[in-house]
Amino acid sequence: MKIIFLFITLLFGFSSLTAQDSKKGLFNIKKVGFLYNNANEKNFIFNDKDFSYSTNTYKLQAFFNLGTWKSLKFELILQPQIKILEHQLLNKQFVLPTEKNYQEKRTEFTTPKTMHL
Repeated sequence: MKIIFLFITLLFGFSSLTAQDSKKGLFNIKKVGFLYNNANEKNFIFNDKDFSYSTNTYKLQAFFNLGTWKSLKFELILQPQIKILEHQLLNKQFVLPTEKNYQEKRTEFTTPKTMHL
């Protein structure tokens, strides 16, 4: 987390320093943004005790001006992101004994998993 914060701070610091006037071109960065999102299963809409999950999202945003046509403005947005998901089935009875290889599935689904997207 500290490395990401340092990277974003340096990015904003260097992007705001310019020694000359910027040239007008097609792909000049208009705005730069950073988004951080943290969520889990405990919310007022959906609170399920059968499983747990959490997600962290880090997204860098770059906005480019493409031009205008009449009263419309066209922009291009690039948004590379890193998403980390963690989930686990808490209720092993959710996998029914009538399913094929149900004990293996129970072990697989009740083991905590982490995915990096």
